[in-house]
Amino acid sequence: MAERLIRRNKAAEKLLGDKAYDSAELREWLEDRGTKAVIPNKRNRKQPFNFNKKAYKERRRIENAFWLETSSHPSASSQLSSGGFYESGP
Repeated sequence: MAERLIRRNKAAEKLLGDKAYDSAELREWLEDRGTKAVIPNKRNRKQPFNFNKKAYKERRRIENAFWLETSSHPSASSQLSSGGFYESGP
C-alpha cells in the first residue's frame, strides 16, 4: 500500500516513515527510485538498516505542522494522526 501512495508523487530526496513502514521491499523500491529511506527498524528485525536519526527527528516537526494546520478540520486531523509517512524533497 505504501508504494501505491508514494508512487503518485515525484521521487523525493528522503522519506521519513515510522516503524510500520520498515520492510526490505519498500526500502529497496525507494532506493531504486533514488529516495533515501529514513525509517527506524522494527524491534524484531534480524539485520537492522542504518537510518539518519537526526533526519528522523524532523518527522515530529512535520507532524506538528500538519496537526496545527488541520486541527480546525477534525476529519483531516484524524486521518493524519493515524501515523504514516512523509516525503522530503530537494
